[in-house]
Amino acid sequence: MDRRAHHRLRASLAAICALVALSGCASREQRLAEARDLTLAYFANEVERIEGGWSVVFGYLYRRFGVVAQVADGRTLHDAREGVVPPEIFRVFRRLVDPDARVSVHEIAGLGSPIDRISASAIHCRDVPLPENWVDVLYQATRKGAYALTHAVAAAQWTLENGCRDEMQLVALHAEQVRALEVLLADRGALATRHRAADDIWIEALAMLYYADAADRVKPAWLDTLIGLQRGDGGFGAHPRAHESDPHASALALWVVLEALEPDAPRVSWIPHTDSR
Repeated sequence: MDRRAHHRLRASLAAICALVALSGCASREQRLAEARDLTLAYFANEVERIEGGWSVVFGYLYRRFGVVAQVADGRTLHDAREGVVPPEIFRVFRRLVDPDARVSVHEIAGLGSPIDRISASAIHCRDVPLPENWVDVLYQATRKGAYALTHAVAAAQWTLENGCRDEMQLVALHAEQVRALEVLLADRGALATRHRAADDIWIEALAMLYYADAADRVKPAWLDTLIGLQRGDGGFGAHPRAHESDPHASALALWVVLEALEPDAPRVSWIPHTDSR
């Protein structure tokens, strides 16, 4: 049996195990550890293209959990700088892995998606001042739900990590964001279980609940659902009807698994800073 077939078999067995009641074949911690290993194997065996939309997660996972992930050609993900696509997006989000990365206000304004502009504004707010109504902007995105919500949660945390707003200014927003994430997770979690497939936005919301320092609101059943939805190649799908695993969904799933496995890991800033800044 070749290595990829072996990993697929292990992932299938892990998924079967997760479907058995908790009295079944392994503890949740054992299943989480298996899910971590299989997801890392998915990136090492199946993923060849490094994309800025998900690769920037790995710098945070490396600094918080010490995890070293790589893609099929051996490139490590936590320090990926070259060959990341698309370059126009990575140029803006590179700041999440490179303390020296800078962009202009015009580059942020040139991003095609309002969600990306909000994210980039928070990431670079030390160098490009935020608008006076920034908290209102985050409220509006939060109330739109889906990816606007999850990106608003990340943007709020990046705003704090950069020191661009005082924490007291974001207390009420934080509470609203946590409630909104819980609603999204409850609603879409039932669909994920019913369709036997992960949903990228559901996994992202779960990761953001951890990032918003609300780990106590994560339901064990959500973790069981996530483990049970791991695919035969070790990855996770972006949509119930997707035929292939998706690196973005898989990177976020790995994040969730690591948070659940290592709840006492020291908190670190996702945005790396040099001593001079």
